[in-house]
Amino acid sequence: MNNPLHALTTRWLARVRPRRIAPRLLAAILVASTVLALAATGVQLYDDYRNDLQAIDDELAQIERSTLDALANSVWSYNETQIRLTLAGLLQLRDVRHVEVRAGRDEVFAAGTPDPGRSLVRVYELREPTVRGVQLGTLRVQVGLDGVYRRLLERATVILATESAKAFLVALFILVLVNRWVTRHLEHMAGHARELNLDRLGREPLRLKRAGHHGDEFDQVASALNEMSDALAKELSRRFAADAERERLFLAYEQNRWLLQAIIDNTPAVVFVRDLSSRFLLVNRRYREAFTDGTDVVGRHIDEVYGPEEAAPFIAADQRAAKAGGHSELEVELSIGGVRRTLLTQRFPLRRTDGSLFAIGCVATDITERKNHEERIRYLAQNDVLTGLPNRTVFRDRVSQAIAQAQRSGAQVAVMFLDLDHFKNVNDSLGHDTGDELLKAAAARLRSCLRSGDTAARQGGDEFVICLPTLADGPHAIPIAEKLLEALRQPFSIGSNELHVRGSIGISLYPGDGQDADELMRAADAAMYHAKEKGRDTFRFFTAELNNTAQRRLALANRLYEALQRGEFELHYQPKVELQTGRIFGAEALIRWPQADGSFIGPHEFIRVAEETGQIGALGEWILREACAEAARWHALGHVDISVAVNLSPQQLLRPGFPDVAEAILRETGLPPQSLEIEITEGVLMAERAENMNALEALAALGIGLAIDDFGTGYSSLAYLQRFPVSVLKIDRSFTDGVGVDAGDTAIVAAIIAMAHSLRLDVVAEGVETAEQAHFLKAHGCQAAQGFHFSRAVPPEQFVRLLSANDAWPEPLAAVAGGAGR
Repeated sequence: MNNPLHALTTRWLARVRPRRIAPRLLAAILVASTVLALAATGVQLYDDYRNDLQAIDDELAQIERSTLDALANSVWSYNETQIRLTLAGLLQLRDVRHVEVRAGRDEVFAAGTPDPGRSLVRVYELREPTVRGVQLGTLRVQVGLDGVYRRLLERATVILATESAKAFLVALFILVLVNRWVTRHLEHMAGHARELNLDRLGREPLRLKRAGHHGDEFDQVASALNEMSDALAKELSRRFAADAERERLFLAYEQNRWLLQAIIDNTPAVVFVRDLSSRFLLVNRRYREAFTDGTDVVGRHIDEVYGPEEAAPFIAADQRAAKAGGHSELEVELSIGGVRRTLLTQRFPLRRTDGSLFAIGCVATDITERKNHEERIRYLAQNDVLTGLPNRTVFRDRVSQAIAQAQRSGAQVAVMFLDLDHFKNVNDSLGHDTGDELLKAAAARLRSCLRSGDTAARQGGDEFVICLPTLADGPHAIPIAEKLLEALRQPFSIGSNELHVRGSIGISLYPGDGQDADELMRAADAAMYHAKEKGRDTFRFFTAELNNTAQRRLALANRLYEALQRGEFELHYQPKVELQTGRIFGAEALIRWPQADGSFIGPHEFIRVAEETGQIGALGEWILREACAEAARWHALGHVDISVAVNLSPQQLLRPGFPDVAEAILRETGLPPQSLEIEITEGVLMAERAENMNALEALAALGIGLAIDDFGTGYSSLAYLQRFPVSVLKIDRSFTDGVGVDAGDTAIVAAIIAMAHSLRLDVVAEGVETAEQAHFLKAHGCQAAQGFHFSRAVPPEQFVRLLSANDAWPEPLAAVAGGAGR
């Protein structure tokens, strides 16, 4: 907008806006003027309203005096024209909106329009101008009030506009005067005060921006300000001189104090000084953070900080340090921030230059981490990390203590060696985390079964050792062993899995089975292996025979590797005979370990040792390669229909890439895959793991035959037989021995043969030693057999001679039975 009045107003407001008094004064005047104008307007409008209503009443009274008689004559004479002229005349009166005459019952004369708004209605009776005064009708007059209100509103608008204009002009005039005579001087004083500083005190007096000296309040205020400025200038000059000296003296003190505080605040230790009345003289930042939540307590008594009860031991410690007269150390445990901490406190007396004691100082170092590390190291040195049980070192010490006590009291000491059966299956199938949780749960159960003085420790892996001191005799260990085994038989809930675990326990006794901890543990270990051999989930006591067995097993383990490297092992071959024809159709390769004295170590002794020491892989590969090479030589001699069977350890089957190894050996020796048969135990089927299935299917895909060895001893089901690519069942010799003698074994053998036929599997009976057994098997449909009735396992060259004789036998079964002998 380019309006000059607007521009002038804008500039004026820009000048006035910072001045706080002027706008407030203008607003107050406007508000007061507005209130007074509204009150005056209201009174005047009310008076006008009453006058308008009085005028209407006067008009209606005039109608009643002058018009009713004439209108009644017109109605009496029924002069319709005169009636309408009279009504039209009444309608001309101010604010009259509608008039109506009713004569008799049906005659109605009206003029104007009825007003639906605010109105005043009067009704008059019309009577004949005779003495009787009979009523001729009525006159109804409606006067509208909207005109009255409109005129009142117009007058109110004019009055308010006039009064507002007058109030604004008066307020503006007063504002100009206030701004001219008051506000600008106050602003000048305020500006002078704001710019006043130490350099201008007494040098630049306040002068008001007006001519002359009026002697009013503003001049008095200005004079007072100038006098105050002069006085302040003189006082400051005096104080500056004193402060300069004080500053010089104080600076050295403050520098030393700041230096001391900075040093102790950056010290990781807690530092504080209390006087002899236990009032704090100095604390560092570490103290405030640790004990007072950052609050400075210098100058406060210790009772105010901690309370009398908690402060009492601190006061006593200060008093002891004061009496001692020198340094004192003490380890204390405190709760700092809700955490228990260990502090090493060093208190010392503080003396003045004259030697008088005035305070006790203390430096407290947090040694919690060091203590924790020491405790952790001590714990790790004595306990198993996973289960929390004592470790082997502590266990040996406990056994040694128990032996020493038994020597004095004449009691016995029992050492148990406990191993969890088939624990490896848990690790392999569910993972090592689940296995660890199972070990912890098992350790907790073992602890719960022991007496207060007994000790359970973890030997390693899934093995635990237990010491039972002060036993009256060996049988007293039996209830505890049974309790341990029963505890392990209860299901373990590990995560979402319910696991069933069993244990095998070996027990050795002092003094009969050993004189120290190591001897007792070795004896218990040997007894534990004996318990496993006896079916697991049981316990066995150590015997001298077990000691010999353990020593022999250790010797075998030491010799096994060297024997394999030197080629000391041999393969012998036991013929497999068709019962219908009596002809040899294959052989089972059986390993032998000849000794220098001409004896042999049987595979039942060293195969398990090879599995335990991890040498079964190399040994099994040698057996497979040697058997395939020998079978290839049979084929080269013309016996192309002869196959060879090799027993396969489960560990060897699960070795990564074993099917590839078998294929390479067949390719290397030139033996057709269908001439090789691999025998596996029922345990491989019952494990039913993906690795087992994949390995067996890969071998079957190569054309290699698969047979289940010792069938009937592992409780495998028909489902396993159908699921795996097996073609042959070999009946265990424990059942064959009872054929014709034990009704149960006879029935089992017959059932196995019938079941195998229903599954389209071939059957080979092991351990056939009599002609009666052979005839029974043949009669019940068993296809083949092997055993001493036909031939023992013989060296390769002798087996070749059996093959040559096999081609010339006219009555094969009888010939073989009679020729090979027992």
